[in-house]
Amino acid sequence: MHLLLKEKNRGFSLVELLIGLSITMIIVGAFINLLINQTDSYNDASLRQEMYLTGRIALDEIQREAMNAGTGLPGLFSSVQVLNATPGEPDTVTFIYIPPSDIALKLKTSPSATSQTCFLTDDSDVDQLVVSDHLIIWDETAWTIIEITHINVSNSKINFVPPVGVNQPWGLGHAYDPPTTHVARVAVYSITVDKDTDPDHPFLTKFRGGYPVGTIAHDIEDLQVKIIFADGDTASVANDTDADETNDAMDLRGILVTVTARSARPIEGYQLTEDGYYRQEFTSTISPRNIIY
Repeated sequence: MHLLLKEKNRGFSLVELLIGLSITMIIVGAFINLLINQTDSYNDASLRQEMYLTGRIALDEIQREAMNAGTGLPGLFSSVQVLNATPGEPDTVTFIYIPPSDIALKLKTSPSATSQTCFLTDDSDVDQLVVSDHLIIWDETAWTIIEITHINVSNSKINFVPPVGVNQPWGLGHAYDPPTTHVARVAVYSITVDKDTDPDHPFLTKFRGGYPVGTIAHDIEDLQVKIIFADGDTASVANDTDADETNDAMDLRGILVTVTARSARPIEGYQLTEDGYYRQEFTSTISPRNIIY
């Protein structure tokens, strides 16, 4: 009887405990490995989704500015201008348009190329202008864009410099006749990729003339823009100096934009790229609706 009770009260042997512990560790290890794989998959999917969103945001902003290009401008020049970078570097695209405004401006004296000054009439809304504003001045044959550096409201005098990002064939040497000349505040927005400020996270940035407006989207690696001309040709830049009349700036009918986005960080074990980053190109053909042919 005592022997039976002893047999019933006997615990697990060391071997049994070791076997049970081993099985438990295998199960826990498999669960942890599964959890790690699921976490990695989730993180990778999040990086891809974030990359997709930033690429779309970048392209949407360029499309929005392209749709504004040319609004209110005379048909004297291309309101979409491309600065082609060196091979392997991002391009810069500039959009020019007159934003809605009830400001009244009238030229009193023609801009001086030597002193970089001009005067507006006394009834002009000079007090509505601020330093860094851009003005477009045009008559029936020529146009000039200036960037304001100083304003004297008392005598309506403006000091200026040629703005960054705008190709001005006439420069400041054209003599404007004030009674037949138009003046308006103009928007000059340039978009490009900044790869220098934070090399680990290049970003699409926006400028108003030479003044930074802000970051559009992070982890944008490249921007390439080609001009689509009236005859269907494409090129990185317009050519107004050659003998033929095709592929001039005024022949621009659209732009082909390619934005390259990349993941916020490299992915361990990802072998499709040398540095381990995910990358995706976003391409759009844009025909600005306000360009005057």
